Amino acid sequence: MRKRYFLITFAIITIIAGVWVLACKHPTGEGTIPGVSTKENDGNGGNSEPEIVAYLSQEEQNADYEHEDILFSGATSPQIPALTVTSREVLIAASGQSAGNVKIKRSSDLGMTWEDLHFTPDSGYSYPFFINCHNGDILLGVTTATKSADSKTIFYRSKNDGETWTKEGSSIDLNTVDTKATDGYATYGQGIALRHGGNLGSQKLMFPYFYNAPDPSKKNIPNGYVAIMSSEDDGGNFNSICESFKIGANNPQKKNIGPFGSYISKIIELSNGDILLNMRTSGLNGWTFWMLSTNCGKNWDITVGNSGEENTKENSVWGRNADFIRYEFNGKDIKLGGDKYALMVTSYENKTGYNVMLTENDFNHGKPEGGTKEKYKYTKEITAGSTGGYCAITVLPDGTIATLTEDGVDMYFKRFNLYWLTGGAESINYSTDTSVKF
Repeated sequence: MRKRYFLITFAIITIIAGVWVLACKHPTGEGTIPGVSTKENDGNGGNSEPEIVAYLSQEEQNADYEHEDILFSGATSPQIPALTVTSREVLIAASGQSAGNVKIKRSSDLGMTWEDLHFTPDSGYSYPFFINCHNGDILLGVTTATKSADSKTIFYRSKNDGETWTKEGSSIDLNTVDTKATDGYATYGQGIALRHGGNLGSQKLMFPYFYNAPDPSKKNIPNGYVAIMSSEDDGGNFNSICESFKIGANNPQKKNIGPFGSYISKIIELSNGDILLNMRTSGLNGWTFWMLSTNCGKNWDITVGNSGEENTKENSVWGRNADFIRYEFNGKDIKLGGDKYALMVTSYENKTGYNVMLTENDFNHGKPEGGTKEKYKYTKEITAGSTGGYCAITVLPDGTIATLTEDGVDMYFKRFNLYWLTGGAESINYSTDTSVKF
């Protein structure tokens, strides 16, 4: 009799425990325990103890959510940010200074806590940028902070979510880009891994590279150029895949066949595999250009010049620095039906703070029809005390969005959800929307 009671009691306890475990694993409904993921990861792609990841609960996704911290502080301004999240859900942030120092931190709980990495790239290098490789590796590119004829971009690779880094044997010097280049440096923030359209299944990586070179049309006075650097083997080697381009200063709308001048350029892959480049020019009163390539960066068409989208010339306010990211995680759409969702964060000349913009039509492929409303469906301001600061953006696996923005001597990490960004018009539903299935 005692044995029978024992078995009944044991069965009841087992059923209750099973229900409790299921409730913990599924963040959609009653019994939700926020921040629990059942993914297993030892940092090397193997299995170990379950890792705790700070996903928002469904209730948190249905309301405004903001989390902000000072991630780097006390540095000499400007600080140049880079921010990415690995395929195994680890956030990595970098701060590069013009003095040639780069600091790196990582977070295993989506930005709730951070650890300093005991790794410093070669001294004299700055302008950090990350690229998420197709095989899960992370590339960190850094460039000599002092522009000179021996300017060089070197790469470090991490195979374990930023815990350790190995210097790559290959590097990019000026001759790789242009034999006539006098100095140069890469973009900051992040390059891109091509994953869509005709690029699906490839190992293509890409990032823009700025440099100066003599301009024959101006008696060989140095001018700014942008080249597109590309890799076919997940970063083993990079080469310039097209002639650089320049937009004539006297007639910004007229394209010169050849190079275009800029001081900040960023690229993003569209859902059909086309590449869209956003370029902020120097010396052209803040002109912003969109350029589109339909053949993977080999040729470019100017789709629109300054049309007032981000520029208010009457108030001397125009776009300065920017960063882009698709609204996806590890190449998979976050939002159901959101294959054309993408994000932009930008700062402005003579205007404090940053704007985060969400497009639902791939920035209208850069075309001017409809103006700002066609490109950006939602815009939200991030307040800051400085103007024209550097900024970076990424998307986390639960659909939340993270930015790293410069504000004087401090650099702020901010995490927020889709509900906050869209003023409650849209939110994440774990049962249908996210590419992460619980």
